[in-house]
Order: sequence, then C-alpha cells, then structure tokens
Amino acid sequence: GQSTFSEEQRKEIMDSLHFKQRDARLLTLKSAQTKTCRWLLKNAHYKDWTNSDKLRQHHGFFWIKGKPGTGKSIMMKFLFSEAKKVMKDSLVLSFFFNARGGDLEKSTSGLYRALLLQLLEKAPETRGVFDHYGISGFQTIKDTGWQNETLRELFSQALQELENHRVVCFVDALDECPEDDVRDMVAFFEELGELETAAEFRVCFSSRHYPEISIRTGLQLVLESEQDHTNDITSYINTHLKVGRDTQAEDIKAEILHKSSGIFLWVSLVIPILNKEYDRGRIKALKKRLKEIPAGLHDLFLDMLTRDHKNMDDLIVCLQVVLFAARPLRPDEFCVAVETCCEDDVPSEGCDPTQMTSENLRKLVLDSSKGLAEITKSKEPTVQFIHESVRDFLLKEGGINQLLPATGNQEGQGHSTLKKICLLQLSLFQFGLDDVEICIEFGPSYHSNRIASLRQRYSDKKYPLLQYAVEFIFHHTNWAQKLGLNQIAFLERFDTNAWVQVRQALDTKDTKSFQSHLLYFLGETGSADLIRTHPNRDQHLEVQGGYFGVPLLAALFAGHSDAARAFVKLHPLPEDESTKGAQRSSRRNLALKKETFKKGRHVLSYLCEFGDTDILRTVLEREDVDPNSEDSAGQTVLMRAVQSGNPKLVEALLGWERIDPDFAPRGRSTPLKLAFK
Repeated sequence: GQSTFSEEQRKEIMDSLHFKQRDARLLTLKSAQTKTCRWLLKNAHYKDWTNSDKLRQHHGFFWIKGKPGTGKSIMMKFLFSEAKKVMKDSLVLSFFFNARGGDLEKSTSGLYRALLLQLLEKAPETRGVFDHYGISGFQTIKDTGWQNETLRELFSQALQELENHRVVCFVDALDECPEDDVRDMVAFFEELGELETAAEFRVCFSSRHYPEISIRTGLQLVLESEQDHTNDITSYINTHLKVGRDTQAEDIKAEILHKSSGIFLWVSLVIPILNKEYDRGRIKALKKRLKEIPAGLHDLFLDMLTRDHKNMDDLIVCLQVVLFAARPLRPDEFCVAVETCCEDDVPSEGCDPTQMTSENLRKLVLDSSKGLAEITKSKEPTVQFIHESVRDFLLKEGGINQLLPATGNQEGQGHSTLKKICLLQLSLFQFGLDDVEICIEFGPSYHSNRIASLRQRYSDKKYPLLQYAVEFIFHHTNWAQKLGLNQIAFLERFDTNAWVQVRQALDTKDTKSFQSHLLYFLGETGSADLIRTHPNRDQHLEVQGGYFGVPLLAALFAGHSDAARAFVKLHPLPEDESTKGAQRSSRRNLALKKETFKKGRHVLSYLCEFGDTDILRTVLEREDVDPNSEDSAGQTVLMRAVQSGNPKLVEALLGWERIDPDFAPRGRSTPLKLAFK
C-alpha cells in the first residue's frame, strides 16, 4: 500500500526523536584497556545469552550487577563495541543512562526515543510503522511532545516488522533512572521477549545492586565476585603504576589491590596520586601516602577535596554549580559561573574568547573540582562529575555538609549562589551602557532603542552565560524560596524591565513582554513558591501585559497549574508536589492550547476550559469579578462550562449563588436551555 508520509516527512519525524546528548555518556566513557574485559566474552553466562538454542531458558535477558565504581559502564561500552563487530546479522542498539546529564539522558523517555531512532536508522524497512498514526496523529505528537506509550507502541510494532531478525540492546546504568520508570521498562522488555511474531529480542542490562529489580527469567553476573575482574584490576595497576618491578613495588601493588575491594574507580583515582609521589623520587612518601588514602570510595572523595585546602571558594562554587544548575553547563558557561562568583574584578565587557581554549577550560574544570569533574566528549560538551558516586557522596552521604559544616541547607545555598551568578551576569551585561537606570516613563521608543544597543553589545562568545541567566534566574530564586531562604528582598528589588530588555535583546521573537509585571513572568515560568511569597499576588487579575494579558493565564498556557493555584492561594495538587522540583517542568499535555487564545475573552472562560473547579471557584469569589458578565463572544462563564461538556464544572457553578442560570446575554438561549439542546 501507499505510505501516508513522504520521505521528507518521515525524516522530520525521525529528527524529532533525536536529542543532542543521546550518546554523550557513551562517548565520554574511557575505552577498556587492552586485554581487559575480554574474559566476559568467554564467560559461560555471556555465551549462553548469545546462544539462540538457550533462548527459552533466559528469554534474552543478561544482567551485569556491581557496586558503584566497579567498571560496569566501561564493560558495557566494550560489549557494545564487540557486538557491533561480531554480531553482523543482528541490529545492535544501546542506551547509557546518565543521571548527571539532561532530562532525556536520565529518563526512559530518552531510552525509548534513542532505541527507536537507532532501529529506524539501521532497518529502514520498519519506517512504515509511522503510517498507522497518520498526519493528524503526528500533529498531536508535535503539539504535546513524545509520550512513552506512543514510543513503546512504535518500538513494539517495529520489532514485529523484523520477524526474521535479531535485535540486541545494551542498556547501561539502570540505577541512574527513576526506579518506577525502570520497573515499567523492564516489564515492557519482558513483553517484547514474549512476542511470537517479532524479531528475536536480547537485552544486556547493567546496574548497581540497589534498587533490587527482578526479572522473571534471565542470566546474572556480579562483577566484583568474578576473579577475572580482579585480574583486570591487577593488569590496570601493572600498566599504570610507575614504581618499578622490585619486591617493594609488588607489595605496593598488592596493597592497592587489597584496598580497592574490586572498585576500579578507586584504583584509577589513587594511581595518579601515587605516581606524583614517585615522580618526586620518594618511594617512602608514596608508601606513607598509600597508607593514608582511605579504602572506601566516599572517604577517598573527601580526602581528595579537603587534603590541601587550596582554592576552597572555587571548589565550593564548582560543586554547587555542577550539583544544582538547571541543566548541565557548557565548559565556557561553567568557567564564567566560577569566575563570576570567585573573582573580585569581573570585567563588564565580558570574557575574552581567546582565553576560552579547550585546554584552558579542561584545566579550570580539573583544578576547581580537584579532579572530580570532567568535560564530556560529545557534540555539545558539558561539565559533569566523573561518576555518579561523586553526586551520591555529596548529597546522599552528606559530603557537602562536611565541606561546609557551618551553613546547613546546602541545596538552598547552592540555588542562592546560582541566583547571585545570574544576577551578576545580567547587571554586568548592562553596565556601561548610557542611562543604566531604566525608567518606565521613557516609553516604547526608549525601550526599543535600548534593546537595539543591547543587541549590538551581545555576543555569546563574550557573554556565554547570559542566555542561561535570563532563562533560569527565576528557577534558582524559586528553589531557594522553597528550601527556606526568604526571597522577599529579591521580589521587591528585581528590575523586571531591565530583565525584559535583555531577554528581548537575546530573543528577537519576543515582542510582547514590554511593561509586563513580574507576576506575569513568575506565572510563565511556574515559580509557584515566589508567587506565594510576592506581596502583590492578590493583584494578579489587575496587572496587564504580556501575550496572555494576566499572570494567571500565563501560568495556565505554560502548563503550570501549581503556579496558577498559587495565585489564588490554593495548595498544589498532589501530582504537582514533588520533592525533586521547586519549579515543576511544564506539563504541556495539560496546558491550555495557545491557538485557543483570543484577546477579549474573559479569564473565566479559560478557567472553564482548563477545568480546575477550585481555581474557578476562588476567582468567582472575588468581589471585583462579575460571574454573569459576558465576554467579547457574548458568552457567560456558565455558557462556556455547558459547552465544555464537563458536568462537574457545571454542577459546581450552579451551586454558586452569584451565578444566574436564567441569564442570557443579547437574547441568546439560557445556559440551561443550551444544556438540553
């Protein structure tokens, strides 16, 4: 049959599955040292997993488990690379979860998108699966984003198109993704393994021992329990430790192996420390240093961070930035963030791009993090911790409290530091222009002239962190407020017009923000905790400006129901409350659709469309709101509710004494008559 989509359209759909950091973790991982890891190819479990005759016994599942830092990800990179070379008749796919990366790198949404895209790229004959959805289906996907259910359905259908093939997936670091999502994914993969008419489906997982996730059938291997893994560590020590080959050297190597407890990461961090001592010609000092180095990974991190007490201010800011930034920062952004906070004379004319060489940036990251952060190797590199166990040490084990014992509330302090960095970036960029004071009386022509001056001044090479500062200033301030650091001074002093001008200088499409109130932007960005603190939040229906006119609509059209409820003094709904987020990500599929917005429609009519009866009731209780007024289309709130087809909403309105069910503007049918039509 004829395809619903042209090649051009299919390419557009496939492009929408792609995301920039898809392979960042895989590319950043070091490759296995020569001769190491090869033992696993001969391991009985691995051989059974690859043997089609044994498929009924293990149903295609092989799970590698190990303590943090044992080298599971390096092993997975090796296995994936070998499979691509050896399994010529198979379609070999991979996904490496990365809790230090962006949202899609640490979610099953990212996994489904990446695996589906790889399958479509490697097996063009599966691209017909899109036809089932039709043009309208993909328009919906464009509007609401890729949903997990759709991705799973497409992946399953694609496998069924490949009946005589074998598909092999390597999925690394399951523990770096939310546990419930992983359980759903494992159950889905088990279903795929049961499909009668589909490709032969194999999955190799790797994860820590905790959380414990069971599979009905499958093979399992514990890395640190394997003698061959210990042999690999011995081989690594022999290759990298520069201490000669005498008896004393052999004792040192044996001591390293013993203290490592099978943790490869520990060995890889300790050897450079010992080599430094050896380079100074001090074998005694080396032995003393080895005795002092703690055996556990977390104790080693603390030792590395506190041993010399040099540049501690840089270290603290570096850790706060990597831990609490709204997204992983690029190396140039990271450099500016650390320097903005730690140097007294940050130049207002921006940074010198000639100093931002990859080597200088690498040294800064290494130095400020004392070796615990690195620059990823991907098309768009970012700064991240070398391993997820560093973040675990700092947050879950309270390592950051040991570095800053006096302050407490480290997360709140971290967001406060990032807020300060954003504010400094905004003020530095504007400093030095004539009329630094922004006066609203100057009106639109002054405003547009100033934006033109700012646009001329801006260069992302000179001000690499400015875009981040504009985008996330409210994110960090909102977090700080949620975590108990009062932000009332920020709300009273923040120069909204100056911020708007910088935003418009950076975004040529933004022409609607002039003279909007701060409350409008708090709604737009979902900053519910700042809204609850704002002294003028009661005036949210009176302040006008921005594309949607009032702050409440800015929140609803952006999908931030928590922010909308904050305006009307309601508690967040249970699904909006999250220990993870002071500022929830927008729930686009629940947002009002931008194309339904029309100037002149009453706010109440949009509240009917949104369907949160609590918000609607609270707004109707206001004395300055006439519940029977008609909007520009001649509709009352009750008429809109009847047309929405939401009986709960109609019932709630009829129970409200100020609503007149018999009122019909301009001789129209009353709402009750409308309901019976």
